[in-house]
Amino acid sequence: GTAARLSAGVASGTPVVYVATGEGYGWALAGSAVAARDRAPVLLVAHDRLPASTAAELRRLQPGRIVVLGGTGSVSRAVATALDGYTAGSVTRLGSGSRYSTSLSVSRASYAAGSATTVYLASGTTYSDALAAASSVGAAGAPVLLVRDDRATSGLLNELRRLAPSEVVVVGGSSRIGDVVIDAVSNLAG
Repeated sequence: GTAARLSAGVASGTPVVYVATGEGYGWALAGSAVAARDRAPVLLVAHDRLPASTAAELRRLQPGRIVVLGGTGSVSRAVATALDGYTAGSVTRLGSGSRYSTSLSVSRASYAAGSATTVYLASGTTYSDALAAASSVGAAGAPVLLVRDDRATSGLLNELRRLAPSEVVVVGGSSRIGDVVIDAVSNLAG
């Protein structure tokens, strides 16, 4: 209900709405910066149910398309299918099982190769740093990638190579994202 009320300022006929589970924070965070960039709401659903407040807001918004954040473990196929009735456009899914892979999928789908001057990294194990950065980073048009605190995955390193940023900003202190991650990504930015 809160997410639906927060989107009240978005005009009907909005080009895109992002949908994520409200039963965990990571998937909504994975798409929050791109939603801010697109001036699009992030609406919340249960894993296997479309809440009445979300359905009512989708009817009001009449989005051009809907993007589901996360795999079927976070938003079921049945809910994704139900979303078809709220848009004349497509319902697509970005991400698979984890919040980390979802943030990489969102980045790949939303930012062209070599297009990101700055990329932000935030811990995926806690929500506070990514949440604090999402709207300002999104307004700047930059991606936020959720990372593991203690290692840089090959998926993360490959996405940073693809984006080719001149700057990588780590959001939060070293207690959140360790030196091993910073060392691994430091050579990938100008």
